[in-house]
Amino acid sequence: HDHPSSKDAFGPYQITTSTIKDLSRLGIDLEVSESIDERCDPLLAARAAARLLSDLYFRCNHDWNLALSAYNGSFIWKYWSKIRETNKLNNLSGNKRIKPSYEGFCQFLSDRINTVKEELSSDYAPYSVKSGDTLSMIASSAGLSALELAEYNCIDPSAAIKVGQIIKIPLSEKSKQTHFRNRLSDISQNLVYPAKFLAVKELIDEDKAGQQESRFKFRTFHTPKAKAPVHHKIVKGDSVSSLCLKFKLSKEQLISSNPHIKGDILRLDSQIIIPDQPKIYTLRSLSDEIRIPLDRLIFLNRGIRSADSPLPENYEVRY
Repeated sequence: HDHPSSKDAFGPYQITTSTIKDLSRLGIDLEVSESIDERCDPLLAARAAARLLSDLYFRCNHDWNLALSAYNGSFIWKYWSKIRETNKLNNLSGNKRIKPSYEGFCQFLSDRINTVKEELSSDYAPYSVKSGDTLSMIASSAGLSALELAEYNCIDPSAAIKVGQIIKIPLSEKSKQTHFRNRLSDISQNLVYPAKFLAVKELIDEDKAGQQESRFKFRTFHTPKAKAPVHHKIVKGDSVSSLCLKFKLSKEQLISSNPHIKGDILRLDSQIIIPDQPKIYTLRSLSDEIRIPLDRLIFLNRGIRSADSPLPENYEVRY
């Protein structure tokens, strides 16, 4: 589950980039950086998923089926929007207002499926031009040349297409099947997710989930704030003055660690010592320092991308 889904969802709870923003609004910040992806940390991601589900349950009128559908897709909010539009259009208020329900949501998805079926009853699929699209790009995705697509739509192949313009994509029987599967993939996930979730919950409640692994005990500590000298290879443009400015050192500090330096000019490709730099910790270096097997550290810290990923200062590490 550490690998991304087709929707850029990562980790055991399939958290997307947009979901991270929702979690931040709820006061939960999952770190995602070059070194860290806490969506892949089972403990941190579980807490985040539980908090998100709790919020969705409240927003979905205390209906778990709707909340679980919302967790796994965006169709629920399209359904919500349609209800608001219907109530507004028909001036419905009070007890007459249409209220969201799982049965209504299933009917909404059924209507969308029928719409896709109707689209595929013809020999083409309508495509609405988006910002950045070109005729060549659209044609290529359909396995056609720009000229073929232009001729099919009776348009000038050299003319610019506009955002919102409808382009007809000719469909073979095989492409119709592919188009149908692609259009319905998200809908099917929205339909089956609540059932899968509740089926697993029922198995757990009935103690039928099989043999569970014993609890894994661990301790935690935070990466300390420490400084250490680092080696720096001189590149073009480096000088005593520029390095002092870059590493926030005085000239005296740099010379003290490198007594062989004379003047401001440094020899290209030579090595010098830069004192008092923030010490970089990794799981590998911590394994050596605290004498804990690296495999154990990696297993307990799944949110850290690799054994050599530099860790932020004061970052909690399990051991």
